[in-house]
Amino acid sequence: MEEMRQRLMLPIFWPSNSPDLNPTDAVWDRMKDYIQRHYPNLSGGNQRIQSNLRRIVRDT
Repeated sequence: MEEMRQRLMLPIFWPSNSPDLNPTDAVWDRMKDYIQRHYPNLSGGNQRIQSNLRRIVRDT
């Protein structure tokens, strides 16, 4: 650590779990909400879920 300071290299301490800094968590949260709203019982909805997932991934 001292050598880093001498070279003016300061570490950036990143939180171990921070959803606001992880865009993947935000995408999965949106997907979960969408699926729960549009497919509450999931029976026979697997194909629709997969096609919508592909659309979401393609559009992002």
